[in-house]
Amino acid sequence: MSNSIHRADLSQAWSLSYADIEFLSGLPVSMRLEAAVQLKFICLAGYFTSSWEGVSDEALSYLRAQLDCPDTECLHRALLQYSSSGCSTPLPA
Repeated sequence: MSNSIHRADLSQAWSLSYADIEFLSGLPVSMRLEAAVQLKFICLAGYFTSSWEGVSDEALSYLRAQLDCPDTECLHRALLQYSSSGCSTPLPA
């Protein structure tokens, strides 16, 4: 996804509904931003992202503002890759 997103596109693509915010507010603060990214990414692309690198800084800032997350909150958790055996392992960096 482009790192230079027009403001109208940003609000259309990354706005959270009241129901989204209510759901996300029930999660631990440390998980809210990442869950919001996955929630909106699946709406945009039809699948969960396998890399945080595809999410623009503008989209993250926009989500942080909607969730009242501090600017220091970032996407830090390693994404997991699920194998056919049901075990999960971190994706390679």
